[in-house]
Amino acid sequence: MKNRRTKNRTVLIGAGFSIPAGIPPQKRLLSEIFHIKEEELSYENPTIRDDKKKLEGFLKSLYGEHWKSGNISLEDIYTIADFAIFRQRNIGIFDPSALFKIRESMDRLILYIINKGISPNDINNYAEKIQKMIGNGNTSFISLNWDYLLERVLISLGYKIDYGVPLERTYEEKKTGRRISVLKPHGSLNWRLCPICENIYAFMEYENIFQCTKCREIYEHQREIIEVLETQGLNFNQALLPLLVSPTFLKVNSVPQLNIIMQNMYSALSKADELIFIGYSLPISDHDIRDLLIKSYSLKQKIKVNVILKPSTEAEKEELRRHYNSIFEDSILDFYWEGF
Repeated sequence: MKNRRTKNRTVLIGAGFSIPAGIPPQKRLLSEIFHIKEEELSYENPTIRDDKKKLEGFLKSLYGEHWKSGNISLEDIYTIADFAIFRQRNIGIFDPSALFKIRESMDRLILYIINKGISPNDINNYAEKIQKMIGNGNTSFISLNWDYLLERVLISLGYKIDYGVPLERTYEEKKTGRRISVLKPHGSLNWRLCPICENIYAFMEYENIFQCTKCREIYEHQREIIEVLETQGLNFNQALLPLLVSPTFLKVNSVPQLNIIMQNMYSALSKADELIFIGYSLPISDHDIRDLLIKSYSLKQKIKVNVILKPSTEAEKEELRRHYNSIFEDSILDFYWEGF
């Protein structure tokens, strides 16, 4: 792909961006979780071991022995869990509080699988390509992935990450680094949300961040009241929560920061002279992303669109081409089928 002199470039990345680093695509995540070996978890990762048992028990309760078939969809599990939590309904013997814990276990298991696949060599290989792509002009990124491979690559190049919303970083940034925008409307595996003040914490290496530093004093100040009420069966959650938008057709952004990110995305897409899509199939289910692309394209049709994908068959290639032609004119589209 030619590196044109572009005033404003927006790069939108999907799951295909991360696959060369050994991060499995979404449809293989469940299979990877089920194949985690017991010996690698017993001592070093007891929490992950327990999470795996919880998920397996949940699936066995829902599907019986069919849960081992490998045909169960991650989207289905998140969808039924999210619907039940949102509506405060049971799924069989699992009440909403139990389902919330199952969902947290799934999030941790996915984080474990993703981090296990990335090596320092992967970071270096990506860094050269990303730096060349940034080139001249103003470049911003939109990541629809839960993993934070992109951010780790950009930090290795000396950039400061601007997520588009205020958050607390638990990692150190270079004081002289150039700031670059990375918008993540579906949340991120390296984000944690405080359930009280809704402050977001971001880390780069896996950390056990359990409690918001701002809200810890609230719990300490009201400790006596909490202890009395806990004896009456009330539960008080002070643990930080994963912040992910599940891969479902139900995408309810109840967290204000995610709505701000969507607004910033619209601004980045509307101002772009060039769009680059990497590893993103533009599926029909991503209604929110398609809506933003259609609206922004209607405002600025003099734009160049580059699509980098790696289909496995000619039929898949034609299907992907149709997805993009449903929004963009063929004359402004360039496809690169060798992958990133």
